[in-house]
Amino acid sequence: MSKIACKCGHIIVDQTDDLPYKGYYIKDTHIEELYKGFDHIDQLIDAIKADKREEWIIQNFGNAAYALELSDSSLIHDLWLRNLKVSTIYTCENCERLLVQQGEENTYKTYIEEPED
Repeated sequence: MSKIACKCGHIIVDQTDDLPYKGYYIKDTHIEELYKGFDHIDQLIDAIKADKREEWIIQNFGNAAYALELSDSSLIHDLWLRNLKVSTIYTCENCERLLVQQGEENTYKTYIEEPED
């Protein structure tokens, strides 16, 4: 994503990392997938301890030759990201609306703070 228009007309620019108005959230329906990633990491560690690292990689990555060349930490990184499904949320710097990603598409619903009674 590079730019998204807020309903107030402000253009939210997303062309770099570490943006103060951008965040991520994990839907409850995706938490179980995240936990499965931790299980795979545990299995990898057990395989390394049992000197069965290569067998484990072939079983879990197929014939992806790149995986055999990865460091243990890079394998863990790949396993974690494989199961991480996050959605994006932006705060408009102009009107402070929240723009919340819907589904896996680049479509957003907007929310604005309700006035206090």
